[in-house]
Amino acid sequence: MYASLRHKVVNGEGLKTVVIAAPLIKTQTSSNRPWVILLDSGADDDIIFVTKEEAALLETTPLAYSNVWSTSNGDFKTHEVADLDLVFPEYSQSKIMSCTADIRIVPNKESCPYDAIIGVNTLHNWRVNLDFVDKVTIIDGLSHPMKTKDAYRDRTHLMNVYNEALEPHATKQETERAVRILDAKYEAADLPKVVEENCQHLSEQQRKQLLLLLQKHETLFQGKL
Repeated sequence: MYASLRHKVVNGEGLKTVVIAAPLIKTQTSSNRPWVILLDSGADDDIIFVTKEEAALLETTPLAYSNVWSTSNGDFKTHEVADLDLVFPEYSQSKIMSCTADIRIVPNKESCPYDAIIGVNTLHNWRVNLDFVDKVTIIDGLSHPMKTKDAYRDRTHLMNVYNEALEPHATKQETERAVRILDAKYEAADLPKVVEENCQHLSEQQRKQLLLLLQKHETLFQGKL
């Protein structure tokens, strides 16, 4: 009877999406790379997939009884758990999400598409809203469109999204401003037309003087940065 209570499921038919996370590991100052986390409402609990080297950095606790996990690729057992702290930078760069996850040792990270699977119990504790109607993920009041399970298979794309999420807001605004300037369409100004259409409040003599002044510095109005 006890064994049946420890049987976990990770291949249910729940709603799934992936998010990028920064793992906070006490034994190292920072993570070498972001983690790809599968949020899965069809899974019971949480599990992380790590190499032996990564597992050595975690504070683990042995289980009194092994857990049996059923997946689409068959069953396997886990024998340890680890307390895990994660930050989802796309949603918040300061809020820490904590859970206790089973540990699955893998030979290399390339053999596993995700670093962790977070199940329905933790999703509930974290107050994560997987919106079935609008297909968005809402965490800490912020929403982003749900992503397919393979959204971050390309590591270059993963790092680009991760670095963008970590970029300070002020820097991001300046970057967007620079992009708008560079993308804008610039044309040489028709100075007589500009003066005629915008300076009717001036006398004819004043408009002529203004036009002569503008034409003296005509290189400034050639539509070039």
